[in-house]
Amino acid sequence: MVDRLRNLRSWQLLVVTSLVVILPLMADLHGRLSLLRRMRQEEIRVTRELERLRSEQATLNAQLEFVSDEAYVERWARVELRMTRPGEVGLIPIYQQQPQQVPSTTAKNIVSGDSYPVLSEQWRQLFFSDTTEP
Repeated sequence: MVDRLRNLRSWQLLVVTSLVVILPLMADLHGRLSLLRRMRQEEIRVTRELERLRSEQATLNAQLEFVSDEAYVERWARVELRMTRPGEVGLIPIYQQQPQQVPSTTAKNIVSGDSYPVLSEQWRQLFFSDTTEP
């Protein structure tokens, strides 16, 4: 019976020792697998960002080639900056502004020295005044 008890205790001791060793190893394995999953997700995100940035770089390089062209630079300088070459005469058009039409009652008040009509009077004149008035 004592032999059997010793055999049972040694078996229990083996199980307990195995659990003490295996459980921390399993927890570490779980942590490492979790870290590996996060790293793969980050790798996918970074790869997508890299592809987007490479595409943007290609677009910017094409745009740089376009604006570096002599014809573009000359057109831009002439149109945007209004630059001329030596010996050329640059013309700048001057547009005359149309005089603004002042409402007749307001013009009368300003000329006569009266104060400017109140806002309610302006609304009344806008909706109810005779439009044929000179």
